[in-house]
Amino acid sequence: MQLNKLTGDPVPSSGFGAQWTGSDGRLYISNNATGQIFRVDVVSRETKLMMQSTAGLRFNDGFSCPLELPAPLTVDHHDYSLFPAARIFTYCQNTNGVPDLPAVWAGAGIDKEDESMAFTTADVDEYDDGLRFNTYLPSGTVSNWEVALNTNFDEPKEVYYGLWIDWDADHKVDYFYNGNAFITAATTVPVAVDVPELFSSTTVAVRLIVSEIPLDRDDLDLYDDDVTGEVEDYQFYGNTLVD
Repeated sequence: MQLNKLTGDPVPSSGFGAQWTGSDGRLYISNNATGQIFRVDVVSRETKLMMQSTAGLRFNDGFSCPLELPAPLTVDHHDYSLFPAARIFTYCQNTNGVPDLPAVWAGAGIDKEDESMAFTTADVDEYDDGLRFNTYLPSGTVSNWEVALNTNFDEPKEVYYGLWIDWDADHKVDYFYNGNAFITAATTVPVAVDVPELFSSTTVAVRLIVSEIPLDRDDLDLYDDDVTGEVEDYQFYGNTLVD
């Protein structure tokens, strides 16, 4: 394998030790000096940084032997059980923290989740902070919402979002919005949301996904292991009358 032929995340030019294939048909390679473990698609030759240990992978005699726990590519799950399941990857290792390696996400921080915490109330994940919305929603009007995008890439990064809204509590998506922005840090993007003409006060459910790739209406059940991002679910009472 010639390293200069690989695409995707940059890999060191030397210092590699263990190499193994996974059940997913991809090649995994580790670097003794940096502690990085890369996944390589043997067809497209695209690389993805999966894990990193600050101590490196010393004493590597052909198998990966890290001296400390690495920072793996972890998962952010959906939170609303009445929408289809969705998940996306992140490098975050802390509750409401910033990813340890370059990634994109929604709001100020992101959770480390080992499994889905999805419930009908969509409120178990207390750190969903990427969407700002109005609960006063007169029918037939435009409501000004905001999506908070974030990144820690060193260079400007194109970040995408998708917004799915169930207006009538039937657990089906009625309206969908998407967009993108090139950002270098936390950035707020306005979204003009159309309130349905016949909307009456009821429970509203919303899913926000932020990702490195474009999102469309069919991505409500996104399950992606190649890009970083965050899945946030919300449920609130939309009121057509002023409180």
